[in-house]
Amino acid sequence: MGLDISVVTNLREVQVPKEIELYSDEYYDWQREEYPFEDIWALGQVGNYGQDRYGNYPPGTYMAENITGFRAGSYSGYGEWRNTLAKVGAGFAGGSQEAWGHDGEKYPFEELINYSDADGYIAAPITDKLCNDFEDFEKEMTDVVDKAWLKIHPTIELSGEDKDWFLAKWDDWKDAMCTASGNGAVIWH
Repeated sequence: MGLDISVVTNLREVQVPKEIELYSDEYYDWQREEYPFEDIWALGQVGNYGQDRYGNYPPGTYMAENITGFRAGSYSGYGEWRNTLAKVGAGFAGGSQEAWGHDGEKYPFEELINYSDADGYIAAPITDKLCNDFEDFEKEMTDVVDKAWLKIHPTIELSGEDKDWFLAKWDDWKDAMCTASGNGAVIWH
C-alpha cells in the first residue's frame, strides 16, 4: 500500500443531484449517463486539515481534464521524501518535524511540507505558488543535494540511492504542481 497522486486540470464544478449519494452505484450510473466522456472527481478533505490549500476550488464535485499521476511511494517513503524536502528546499536542519513547528509561516514548500499524507488535495492558486517554489529553488536544491551526496554538506547526508529517489520525486512533484497550476488540483489518495 502506498500513496498515489493524481493531477487534474480544467476543473469545472458539477452539481450532483441531492438524492444521489457519492460513490454509490446510483452515483456511478448517473456519472456514466450524464458525463460519459468526462472524468468526475469528488474533491474533499480528511477532517479539517488543509482547508487553506483548497485555493479556488472548495470541496465539491468537478469535471476535469489532463489526468495524470504518479506513485509518491509508501507512506513512510513519502514521509522521508518530505523530510528531505524540508531540509533541502526549506532549509530546516531538523527536517519536517522542525518545519511543522512553523505551520502557517511563509517559506518555500510550506503548503506541501505541512500537508497530510492522507486523502485530500491542493488546488490552484496554491499549486501556482508551489510550482514557482520548485522552479525558483531547483538550482539551489541541486547544489544542496550534490553536497549532501558528496558528504560535504554540514547537516544533510544522502546515499546515492536516496539522492536518486529524492530527485525523481522532486521531478514528479514539480510536474504535478506546474501541471495543476492555473485551474487544477493535485489529489492525494
